[in-house]
Amino acid sequence: MKKQILALAAVAALAAGPALAATVIQNHTIAAGDAPTSTAFSFAQFDSSLGTLNSVTLSFNAWVNSNGSLSNTSNGEHTFVLSQNALASLTGGGFDLDAALLSGTSNYKLIGNKKPGYTPAAIGLNGAGSDSDTLSSGMDAFIGAGEVDFLFSRVANFSVNPGSGALNLTSSLWGDATLTYDYTAAPISSPVGGVPEPATWAMLILGFFSLGSVLRRRRHDGAALAAA
Repeated sequence: MKKQILALAAVAALAAGPALAATVIQNHTIAAGDAPTSTAFSFAQFDSSLGTLNSVTLSFNAWVNSNGSLSNTSNGEHTFVLSQNALASLTGGGFDLDAALLSGTSNYKLIGNKKPGYTPAAIGLNGAGSDSDTLSSGMDAFIGAGEVDFLFSRVANFSVNPGSGALNLTSSLWGDATLTYDYTAAPISSPVGGVPEPATWAMLILGFFSLGSVLRRRRHDGAALAAA
């Protein structure tokens, strides 16, 4: 009988098993917009009935496309230095992410606009960046039945030297964001009077087999005593 109890206990331990790690993932696409502008959006909070929230990870990707022209408004020839800086940021719920999309300088050699064959320089600049972070504490803003607000901000700054360069440039920035909840799933139990779970069925079946084994052993022992 002791072996029967130990066997049932082993099945119960296997059925309980380790806590189950799980994730909830949400995605949001951020439409293109001119810089400087911002786009607000929200992610749903974590439903605590699912289990215990362990961490929150926020990541985003961003892209920039800048197009326009650079003109030499002087009579002489110049090499113009175009400084470029485009940045996207994502904030909310304790997160503050930044992604550098364009940086550095570009050189353009242009003759004066009074010279024969003068043509403005066409400019096309593209860039991409990303950033991510994880919170494992201070996650109260993410637990509940509501939403967590976020703000995607676009910044693009360009300047040209010498000052006789006339810059006509527009920038469009867009992106996507992903929010991931990592949690430990709450134990699932069958309602009273409901259909037993697989683990319960396993315990019942093993109990029947063990009980049958005990009964067969008793009949065998009884027959052996009678023959003696």
